[in-house]
Amino acid sequence: MSAPRHLTIHLHEQLRRQVQAGRHKFLGQLTDVVTAAGFTVEYAKDNTSRREETQLAPGYALFHMKPPLNDRTLSFRKTYLDPFWSIQKTDARWAFTSARMRFDSTKVDAGQATRFADKLRARHFATFDAVEDENFVYVPLQGKLTTHRNFQTDSPLNMLEATANQFRSKAVVATLHPREDYSPSERAALDDLIARHQNVFLTDKPAEQILPRCSLVVTQNSSLAFLGYFLAKPAVLFAAVDFHHIAANAGQLGVGAAFQAAIEVQPDFDAYLFWFLQRLSINVARQNGPERIHATLQKNGWPV
Repeated sequence: MSAPRHLTIHLHEQLRRQVQAGRHKFLGQLTDVVTAAGFTVEYAKDNTSRREETQLAPGYALFHMKPPLNDRTLSFRKTYLDPFWSIQKTDARWAFTSARMRFDSTKVDAGQATRFADKLRARHFATFDAVEDENFVYVPLQGKLTTHRNFQTDSPLNMLEATANQFRSKAVVATLHPREDYSPSERAALDDLIARHQNVFLTDKPAEQILPRCSLVVTQNSSLAFLGYFLAKPAVLFAAVDFHHIAANAGQLGVGAAFQAAIEVQPDFDAYLFWFLQRLSINVARQNGPERIHATLQKNGWPV
């Protein structure tokens, strides 16, 4: 027996208000696609009790940046900046369909890619400082500073220490994630590392001031490394992620070789951005946005 054509979209309150006010283009298009296929749609609160109800319910569900529960549920998220979105069978970025694709810059038109990237730079980077190279390494830290998780090459603090040791003659500028809650023991471990390395500095300056001025981004899998591609900033990654194709990955190359590769290899940033965003993501600003949503849902077995 087929599941009933009812879709529950789990959203945090701010996102739910945007959708109900008609101010969310992606979810508006998605709703139109499924209702045209005979679905009813509910925008539900994203909490544990509603997730449990959905797991037992016979219909379909979407979660924002949360793991799907069964083969009738999917996860969606913005592909780092508007108007690009992704619908996946997992919330783990390193397991996204795009992460398994192979990038070939020769199959991207250079002029088209530059025009595409320039348009996005004008739209999203107007508040950023001018792009320069002030000969320092930028390390945007994320959560769980002392923990080595299974998708990481090493813990964030070990990554920071490896960076400090690799670039002894450069400043290594680290930032903490504004939405992370760090424990006293994590902060103490970070303070101890900074005390042992004279070239490591912690700052609370915003990314808009740091990213354009750095020589290199070193991170686990922060989206700031992806944004750095728009500013032609190479990246070293210490964790798996979907935008790994033109970064130097410490887990694959080894730590020293990854640092060396990031310095020596100059990727075709604009070609990559065009390929990753325009070809692999759903661009809801384009006329074929609803078609891409429909095709993605259909590919995942939904009756649309």
